[in-house]
Amino acid sequence: MYIIDNNKDFYDYVSHIYGTDKQIILDRRESARVTDESLLYVSTENYPKYERETFLLLEYGFVQKIFRLFNLDYIPKNLSYTYDIEHFHTYSEHVNLFGCPISISRCLIRVPWVYRWEKKKNKRIPIPSIDDLRRNTKNDGVQKTLIKYPILKDTQLTKFLDPIEVWSEIQNYISSLNNDPNVDIPMSNKERAALHGFDKYSFRHPIK
Repeated sequence: MYIIDNNKDFYDYVSHIYGTDKQIILDRRESARVTDESLLYVSTENYPKYERETFLLLEYGFVQKIFRLFNLDYIPKNLSYTYDIEHFHTYSEHVNLFGCPISISRCLIRVPWVYRWEKKKNKRIPIPSIDDLRRNTKNDGVQKTLIKYPILKDTQLTKFLDPIEVWSEIQNYISSLNNDPNVDIPMSNKERAALHGFDKYSFRHPIK
């Protein structure tokens, strides 16, 4: 898989292991860097102070992973939030919900009031079906928080993800589109130079 992007993510190195197939192109130039703090705002639709527990949906290729964010706490001294995160559920049903090789968004899960009220460990949060997730993608709150091509290397999510699996799933998804991509994707000379590791200072003559 051939990745076009100035940003680097935690799974990019896999291309050097399996080789670069320029017939399978991941054009990730619209990528957005994501942090643990921005994950919280995505999962709460920008209102973390009103939440104690929330969920994220990460989709790559035909795989969807739900993550639970809990123990949300605001630290006034630092003007920041802390929280714990855990893997909640994984779907592998050959479905892509957002029409994007990799994306992240808020995940809506109806938590029973009994669970919220009693807070008992034996009360399990119901796992939504893939059809429930598909319906929820049309929700305005989910659409507002959708981030396509997120750069996840600076987040806690990488602890739960296998870079080889993520890379392979993205490649399989792009291959399944049955497109005949042209490696000559329109790029400016500046973009081509940046893709190969050069910047505006690379060709300056040294000061004598």
